[in-house]
Amino acid sequence: MRDDLVVEAYEVLAELTRPICDACPNAPDRPTRCCYPEACQITEMVAHSFWGVVLPPPIPTYLTPEGGCSVAPHLRPHCAGYVCPEALAAAPAEAQQEYWELRAYIARLRAR
Repeated sequence: MRDDLVVEAYEVLAELTRPICDACPNAPDRPTRCCYPEACQITEMVAHSFWGVVLPPPIPTYLTPEGGCSVAPHLRPHCAGYVCPEALAAAPAEAQQEYWELRAYIARLRAR
């Protein structure tokens, strides 16, 4: 059951962070935004080590042409939960609060 809650929490977190990142005033004007192949390599390791999932190699990243990631959020927690300080500061106060609450909730789930 805990794994289901972690998966769901990361899905909610990714849904929250994507529009914040999309609106980032410092985001590069490219479909991969701030995504780098190294982050996808970490995703491969996390997916395999923590979830037993073997992902195909990223070419060059897991991002789709539309800019969304093709990998489930719980397999890429470092990406799903990352928002640069500038983007977070520009987000509405409610989104900022929800972001920190979700991060704390996930930390509690993973600590069990």
